[in-house]
Amino acid sequence: MEAPDYEVLSVREQLFHERIRECIISTLLFATLYILCHIFLTRFKKPAEFTTVDDEDATVNKIALELCTFTLAIALGAVLLLPFSIISNEVLLSLPRNYYIQWLNGSLIHVCTPLGLARMFSVTGKLLVKPRLLEDLEEQLYCSAFEEAALTR
Repeated sequence: MEAPDYEVLSVREQLFHERIRECIISTLLFATLYILCHIFLTRFKKPAEFTTVDDEDATVNKIALELCTFTLAIALGAVLLLPFSIISNEVLLSLPRNYYIQWLNGSLIHVCTPLGLARMFSVTGKLLVKPRLLEDLEEQLYCSAFEEAALTR
C-alpha cells in the first residue's frame, strides 16, 4: 500500500510548495485588483486625455494613469486585508478537513500581511487607550472599596 504523495514529500519540499502557492495566490489577487482598478479609472477619465498631438503629453498621461492604478490597487489591498483575513480564518476554523479549503492555511493568511502593516497594527494596539464607555462604574467603586478595606486591615 503506497502512502499519499503529501506524506512522501520532505519537509523542505512541502515548504517550497507552500511558498510557491502563497506567491501565486498573492500575485493573482493583486493582478485582479490592478485590473479592476484600471477599468475603474479608465471609465472615469476624460476621453480626449490620451489623444493629444504631443507624444510626450500622452506618455505622461499614461504613466500617471498607471501610477494611480497601482496606488489604488495597493490601497484596496490594504483595506481588504483585514476582512479577507477574518473571513478566511473563520472558514478555515469552521471547515478544517474540507478538501477545497486545504489551500487556505494559516501561513497564507499571515497573509499576505505586509510586515510593516502588521507592525503598525501591533504598535497602534499597544498605544491606544481602550474606550471606557462599556465599563461598569459601580463595579470599579466596589473593587476600589474592597482594595481599600484590604489595605487598611
